[in-house]
Amino acid sequence: MLPSPRKQTRSLLSVPLEVEQVAQGADLGLPKKHYRPSVLTWFEGLLSIAGWLLCVLLSYFVIALFMRHNDILELLREYFFIVLLVAGALLIPALLLSPLVLLAHEVTSSWGFYVYDRGLVYKRGRRATAWRWEQITALWLEVREKIRMIAVGDSFVDYKETRRLYKLEFQDGKKVIFDLHLVRMQELLDLLDKQIRNHLLPQVIAAFEQGDTVTFGDLRLNREEVSWKDKSLFWFEIRAFTLRDTSLIIEKIDKKRVYWDLVAMPNISLFQGLKDYIFQRYQGITELEN
Repeated sequence: MLPSPRKQTRSLLSVPLEVEQVAQGADLGLPKKHYRPSVLTWFEGLLSIAGWLLCVLLSYFVIALFMRHNDILELLREYFFIVLLVAGALLIPALLLSPLVLLAHEVTSSWGFYVYDRGLVYKRGRRATAWRWEQITALWLEVREKIRMIAVGDSFVDYKETRRLYKLEFQDGKKVIFDLHLVRMQELLDLLDKQIRNHLLPQVIAAFEQGDTVTFGDLRLNREEVSWKDKSLFWFEIRAFTLRDTSLIIEKIDKKRVYWDLVAMPNISLFQGLKDYIFQRYQGITELEN
């Protein structure tokens, strides 16, 4: 005879004592996952240098190939030796620093986010703080782009460097900046975005229907218009929205497009949910195809 099923009271995930104590104090339930820092966190500086050198080498090869296309074999030999020299120059400091990096990774392996049934715990050092899902107010995304110029011979090559910075905000005013590379970080961000949408979307829709202005950073929506900084559009002018990272593309009824570079924006999934509600209920439009 099979035993009757019993409700699980313990999790297979092992957590530090200080994390378990704050989780019990906040009544978060059982731990589900631990998103810990990646070992790449401590190689970030070296990886940045390696990426910059790779761009330089590729730019050099393209320009040299254009100028010396009649001597490809000699160019390839020369390029091969340059790559070997650069790889050796990077490998030596990487080998010397590896023990320190591994030690730092071992010390910080218990850091990061612990996801529970009803919230999460953030641990850094010996300090751990717990929040329930409904206490999270915003997940910010900030996109920074830099155009860099590289001198290769007598020519200049430019390339664009894009960085995405994330930040969590809570009802108690505390903020957590994602300044560590976490294992499966995108999975954690998607989970946080989903939880924020599930808890806040009914409130946001109710506020919108009551005539209040709903804000997403500098972006504002009410029943009359959509506005950003000193720019605004009435709803009857708008055909559809498309959001790419933090760039909002608005297609107007007259087929013209308006581009708003928001730079920083909170709760993207929540914005998408409100936008879909407005378009489906009032404008009969679901989404603009990319």
